Amino acid sequence: MIVRTPSGCVLAWGSHAAGRGLQWGCFISVLLEFKLKKMWKSPNGTIRNILGGTVFREPIICKNIPRLVPGWTKPITIGRHAHGDQYKATDFVVDRAGTFKIVFTPKDGSSAKQWEVYNFPAGGVGMGMYNTDESISGFAHSCFQYAIQKKWPLYMSTKNTILKAYDGRFKDIFQEIFEKHYKTDFDKYKIWYEHRLIDDMVAQVLKSSGGFVWACKNYDGDVQSDILAQGFGSLGLMTSVLVCPDGKTIEAEAAHGTVTRHYREHQKGRPTSTNPIASIFAWTRGLEHRGKLDGNQDLIRFAQTLEKVCVETVESGAMTKDLAGCIHGLSKWVAWGPGQGWPSRTSGLDGKKSRAPVRGLLLSPPGYPGQDRSMALRDGLGHLPCHWAQQVGPWP
Repeated sequence: MIVRTPSGCVLAWGSHAAGRGLQWGCFISVLLEFKLKKMWKSPNGTIRNILGGTVFREPIICKNIPRLVPGWTKPITIGRHAHGDQYKATDFVVDRAGTFKIVFTPKDGSSAKQWEVYNFPAGGVGMGMYNTDESISGFAHSCFQYAIQKKWPLYMSTKNTILKAYDGRFKDIFQEIFEKHYKTDFDKYKIWYEHRLIDDMVAQVLKSSGGFVWACKNYDGDVQSDILAQGFGSLGLMTSVLVCPDGKTIEAEAAHGTVTRHYREHQKGRPTSTNPIASIFAWTRGLEHRGKLDGNQDLIRFAQTLEKVCVETVESGAMTKDLAGCIHGLSKWVAWGPGQGWPSRTSGLDGKKSRAPVRGLLLSPPGYPGQDRSMALRDGLGHLPCHWAQQVGPWP
């Protein structure tokens, strides 16, 4: 059966969907719930592809949060290439036997090049992806500059033994840029650059004590940054900032992405304990950068102080379920509820509220002439428990 919704979305199920391999069936509920006309690609991935640049992810260290990898005594920063690869790929389902080919047609009118990828004997899947020399070069420059800023060694990982042309291009561009632009500075600070295979690098990271920058391709960075975050305590304790090649444009986000599972529990009326720290740090990093661009020292100080308050709150013992589980073991907390060891979504920031005056923190961030400061907090931190933000002013 095929149905066209008022929003223009075409849905299929029953025998028709079965005949199509159920390729639409799993998306029906999402399309209906959010009134979408089609399943759009990741908005974060789309924004990153437009902006380019590199996503740097670094753990938020809290002294009382034990690490799954005890040897990680120093932070590890992942530089994730935020362009192309799987996140801008064209993928498709093959429903019959046939030949999959890739064709490149030069703009200069020269002969097209063609590669035969696979002869399908029956159904399957296919994908084509790309990257550019310009984007890879920008990625390399930002990683080398970040390593110099941190005065940490830089490692770059690929699988160039398998993807000899694709990943080999990453390796070659990094090496050329390092030799031409950064080797002198690296020698000056007694740090180094090294390329490693991704599987070897993962093993070395687990054995290391930290204190380095790890440059990863787009997908590798997506996966490994989550592993690092959990290794340092929690996905909720990871900063994520996209730095563009122009040095002026950044995009700050929560590294853990959406919290769909918690949201579904909330919709059912069940209590949740969602760690807001990464979301808070996304706003503070954005506000701090805005302050730097405008020379607004009060705004910079506000952002930095709010970050310190978050860390001090956790270190004082007030934390959400994920962090409590890191300390005491998650199984101990599963049967417990809010008020019995970990705060719920609506009580989670009492600790931050009580510690704010200690730091002299004004909950209303320093604004600009003519700006309603209470609205600025609502717009910036509106996803936080309302009773905390209500100190600023009335809530519409």
